[in-house]
Amino acid sequence: MTDVVVRNQTPQHLELHGPLHTLKLAPLQRRRVGGDPEVLYGLAASQARRDQVVDWEPAPSRSTVLRVASACAALGLLTGGACAVTWVLGRAGAAWLLGPTSVLAFLGAAVAVDRGQRAAHPPHGPVGDEAQATQASWGLVELTRDLTIASLQWSAFLLLVLAGIAAPALALWYGTDLSQVLTVQGGRVDVAGGQQAHDVLVVRSLQLVLVVLVSMVPALMFFQFDREKLSTLVDRWLHVVFRLDPSVRTVADVDAKYGRRVEEFLGASLGLGSGRPERRLRGRSPVVVATLLVAIGWIVVLLSVPDTVHGRPASVPEMFAPLLTPVTMAFLGAYFLSVQVALRGFVRGDLKPKTYNVITVRILLAVVLAWALQAVAGDGPEVLAASFLGGVVPGSVLLLLRTAAGRGASADDELDQRSPLTQIDQIDVYERTRLEEEGITSVQALARHDLVDLTLSSRIPAPRLVDWVDQAILQQHCTRAVTTLLRAQGVRCATDLVQVCQDPDALRQLRDALGDGCNPTLLRALLHRDEWLGHLLAWRVDEDVRERRPLRYPLAERTVDLRAHGGGAPVAVGDAPTVHAPPQRRPAGAR
Repeated sequence: MTDVVVRNQTPQHLELHGPLHTLKLAPLQRRRVGGDPEVLYGLAASQARRDQVVDWEPAPSRSTVLRVASACAALGLLTGGACAVTWVLGRAGAAWLLGPTSVLAFLGAAVAVDRGQRAAHPPHGPVGDEAQATQASWGLVELTRDLTIASLQWSAFLLLVLAGIAAPALALWYGTDLSQVLTVQGGRVDVAGGQQAHDVLVVRSLQLVLVVLVSMVPALMFFQFDREKLSTLVDRWLHVVFRLDPSVRTVADVDAKYGRRVEEFLGASLGLGSGRPERRLRGRSPVVVATLLVAIGWIVVLLSVPDTVHGRPASVPEMFAPLLTPVTMAFLGAYFLSVQVALRGFVRGDLKPKTYNVITVRILLAVVLAWALQAVAGDGPEVLAASFLGGVVPGSVLLLLRTAAGRGASADDELDQRSPLTQIDQIDVYERTRLEEEGITSVQALARHDLVDLTLSSRIPAPRLVDWVDQAILQQHCTRAVTTLLRAQGVRCATDLVQVCQDPDALRQLRDALGDGCNPTLLRALLHRDEWLGHLLAWRVDEDVRERRPLRYPLAERTVDLRAHGGGAPVAVGDAPTVHAPPQRRPAGAR
């Protein structure tokens, strides 16, 4: 008997009382049961599924099979490529050895796919059942597709590793004196005599290892970080949406309102009970491009160190000391920020290909700014420091460059940000860089950005995002002086002001403290029509005071005797439970 995963589709507790079994589910909980829920729980399961408060599907059993099959396919691709290379180089013996290995690896992948297909669709029912055959064939196609995607992802990883190692190795061989120290003849490697030659070999080898490691660190974070399962990520987001938007009561409501956004950002569908992902092959090209650019930067920083200093052979520490120029300092600053951004994405599970687009652009901008600074102010210590900061905060250095050129700021200066994100509490340069990936560069952009889309596209904790948007909504209606006055009284966001306005004593005290600098009642009226204020107020409701009565199935039935009202047979009418939404504790007049 095939196991089935049953899922509660509501933010309330659910109880299914069957003739022999009872199933209790927490909000949005999944549970594996050993059979058809309609058989185990009878009318309760049928009624709950009809009301869209519960759903189920066969338990997935292909994850292990998919890993084995993709590993075999990747091994087949690797050995097949090595076989082709050795054949071109005239190594027929190695080619005849690698060829059968590649074929055996692909056969192993095919066997794993076949077993996975049989496990996912065990034979049952009459032979020749056309519907069952169609389902089984579709399962084979789906598994083969997933195998192809996984194999291509493995191939992309191998290509990235090859590029990250080959580029520094070629630069080291052709751009330094290593080719004079090592000689390769007939497959034999010889080292030139002398202690200096051995020192050069050791230092250059260590430089190669260092360049490969520092170039591959950001990319390895992308491939190695522990990605959350898609179902867990979807469940976390559903909890956020149920708290932000009281108008949705079941997963079906969320799917109808936000389903297309979920498919766009996560590649998943909310319609299935267990949230089976729609696997997509995401582009790895930004990761490869960023890795090559970082490798080139480190080649310029380390491998261009001369072998002699003041007419004598350079020592080992001197050969690891980078050349301090505006360009190298700008690259080091950009790399410093890139590693921090990648690390935060690694820890948060929010490392995406577009992050590496940001890394690439940041390095290019830093180098261009360094060239501009060098042209304007030379290459003194101040320029070196400014070039390093240009890799971290290029906007600030651009303003510095404008000032150094003799141009002052004007009222309509496009470089002068009217409402920078630095006005938001507890948001640092790395979080600002992450928001820039979503096109948010100012307080106004943050206040007017779609909060639901932001919780989907980024994995920044939802309470932090809500607090930032809450602050931005208040600040877009106030000057910096008014914001400072409000914060001095403990009012730092829009919902704080709404809460104060609901209390007459607190409102009077706030009005006395602000004086003529700000009218809190007028400011509250301006916030009245904000599109996200209602969602923020719903979020601020304490979870402990939300009314969440459990849903119980089957429905209680009562018999209505229609003959007492003019004839007809008795009819059984079910009392459907109510799916309760969180109370909207909003002030009078709020949307």
